[in-house]
Amino acid sequence: MPLTFPSHAALPLPLKLWRPRWFDGVALVVGSASPDLAYALDGSGLPVFPLSHQPAGLLLFCLPVTLLCAALVRRAAPAVAAHLPSRPAALALRHYGVLGVSRPHLAISALSAVLAAATHQAWDRLTEQAPLFDWASTVLGALAVVALAGHIGRRGLLRAWHGEPPSAPTRPRLFWTVTTAATAAGALVAAQLPGAFLPHTTGARLIGALALGLLAGAGATGLRPGLASGTQVQAYRRSMSDGRVAPDDSWAPDACTLPTAERPLRLAEFDQFFRDAVRSADRLSPRHLRLDLAGDAQVEETARDLTARESSCCSFFAFAISRSGPDALTLDVRVPAAHVDVLDALADRAASAAGPR
Repeated sequence: MPLTFPSHAALPLPLKLWRPRWFDGVALVVGSASPDLAYALDGSGLPVFPLSHQPAGLLLFCLPVTLLCAALVRRAAPAVAAHLPSRPAALALRHYGVLGVSRPHLAISALSAVLAAATHQAWDRLTEQAPLFDWASTVLGALAVVALAGHIGRRGLLRAWHGEPPSAPTRPRLFWTVTTAATAAGALVAAQLPGAFLPHTTGARLIGALALGLLAGAGATGLRPGLASGTQVQAYRRSMSDGRVAPDDSWAPDACTLPTAERPLRLAEFDQFFRDAVRSADRLSPRHLRLDLAGDAQVEETARDLTARESSCCSFFAFAISRSGPDALTLDVRVPAAHVDVLDALADRAASAAGPR
């Protein structure tokens, strides 16, 4: 097939919609392309082709390659998805960050990988003697995958299957600069490798270059440095009556692993965020606070960054950011019953800092 990705995913991906708990969607998609990934090793001397397109290759090549690649996809998914565009809304691209917290049983992933790779081999056998049919099936397969992705996005199936996507720090300029540079470097290397004149070989290598670029971008944003240790910032609580503020860290519990000296810096960041972005606060339950935010891109970037860093030191917080309209964001904050008092303090702080609108 001329276009191994995404076309080959058209056959196995409907299995995930049919029985979500029986199949690993990441392994289905990666596994459907895995036989062709062997082309990237053309000229290496490794006995991977035609093994990857033979029955024995399902276990000897496709299975381990798919499990490794699926693990890398899940590792990078939250950071990558956080930097994807919010349009078209039907695709809900940022929902794919939830793949980072989805952990199917190994047996489910292995079965999905082998089954998907088997559909690839079967499709190739059916079309290899009919080039016109091969090209037509490639186009139809790609269109089918786009349609399936739209169905998944419109119905919010990723969130229904796996829950809310985790918050992840966003640094668009850094992410896309590193991703572009790493992908371009990979493409330049691919052009110099043996077999570069073969379209299927270079195609597989370019897929690998893009994947490595996205991994590099995710890694770069995940290494975001904290505020300089010498920065002196005082956290404040705003008084509703006179606008004066006083130091307070009442919503930083004993379980927080953030060094005590750094807590005022974090509190000041949240106070500034509440003042700039919060439109209203709604306490839906003792364990659930909902903040309605302004919807511009800078607010979303700040919200994802702050909540990601807060989750890393206070792991009991569950933050979920969603777009409730073209110009509106929603930040849901949930805590276990043992930390309701912490949410009480956070809700008070948000309301005080935001003030009347």
